Amino acid sequence: MNKFARILIALVVTITPLSAVTPAQAETCQEAITLWPGSPYERSFPRVCGEEARSALWNTQLGPYLDQYSAAAAQWFTAQAEAEQARRAAEEAARVAAAAAADAANCVSTSVIFPGTKWEMTFPGVCTAIGIAGRSLQIQTYSENVAVQQAAEAAAAAANQPLPPNSIDCNLELWRNAAQCINQNNGTTPLPIVPPLPTFNANSQPMVNPDGTINCAQADNAITTTCMNLFKPSANGTLDCTRGELKNLPACVNGTAPGGPNAPPPPTNVSAPTSNVPATTGGIVAQPSSPSSQNNSAPSSTQVASEKVKQNKEDLFPDADGEEEDPAANLTVTYSKSLARYIVKVDSNLAEESLVIRGVKKGAKSLKFTLNTDEDGVAGVKTKTKLSGFTLTLYFGSTKLDSVKVS
Repeated sequence: MNKFARILIALVVTITPLSAVTPAQAETCQEAITLWPGSPYERSFPRVCGEEARSALWNTQLGPYLDQYSAAAAQWFTAQAEAEQARRAAEEAARVAAAAAADAANCVSTSVIFPGTKWEMTFPGVCTAIGIAGRSLQIQTYSENVAVQQAAEAAAAAANQPLPPNSIDCNLELWRNAAQCINQNNGTTPLPIVPPLPTFNANSQPMVNPDGTINCAQADNAITTTCMNLFKPSANGTLDCTRGELKNLPACVNGTAPGGPNAPPPPTNVSAPTSNVPATTGGIVAQPSSPSSQNNSAPSSTQVASEKVKQNKEDLFPDADGEEEDPAANLTVTYSKSLARYIVKVDSNLAEESLVIRGVKKGAKSLKFTLNTDEDGVAGVKTKTKLSGFTLTLYFGSTKLDSVKVS
């Protein structure tokens, strides 16, 4: 054993204060030492005092034992560390295998849609979160395609003419603002036969637009609450293409909806035949409407009088400056089995503001989500992160708005 190692071990020696004893009692003592505790090479050496006793201990017991077993003890401790590392790796492998087995056992049964009709289709049962989400998207796409066919057949039947192989249905909200549908007669003649619009693949659309808004033309986004709320005005025949969330829809890209690239002045004498096609999952189908025509004659005296009454009533409206509200919001967290994701949603009175959600859980790293509300104060995010057991808290700056614990 080298001299340096011996000096280090000797540092444990305790010097008895000379002021507490007489000169005859003042001796240098070697405290008790235990080498390599917990190993097969563990050995204890007693406390000794006096130079002669200390030298004897080092020369006859402690020194020779260190020289003989130092290398073996080092190898034993290294083997123990490697064994512990292997044990932890085995535990992690077992955890991953158990998670994979649980995911494989997460299954949905066979599903039959449009039963008893010519569009009946059977979708087989699938397992795993990815498989379930994929099948959900297949069912959504197939349902939307059937809706287009049903609407086209209904329009052809109403016009008492055979269904052409290539046509579009102007009763569908996504297409009724297209130029082919707007430039029709007043509904007394059949729908025109037109070539289909350019191919539109909702699955290839990006999740988020360059300006950070959600892209409602993307298949997964289309069924979210945010996009469905934006689609609601379509029941009244309006589709605001100036909104970033809607600008990628076919009616905005290829048609003449407000804000679209080819928007002409509002047409006159425009209508579409009735359709009894129900709304489908993920798709947007216009509600049935009755043929009608618009009257473009000058306003009558009755209309003028009515408008004057309305103006007089407005003069009677009371003045009000409005009451300022403190920032407020409601935070909700749900789990979507079809998307295999947690849906975090915020409803607030803060329009176009940045909010922060922080999540904490004992024994886990904290989480942070940054959201931007739309003009209605709504924001949201989908995440694969397992939020069970986390407490999520919503902040506007340093102001705490809401908090929820995910079960």
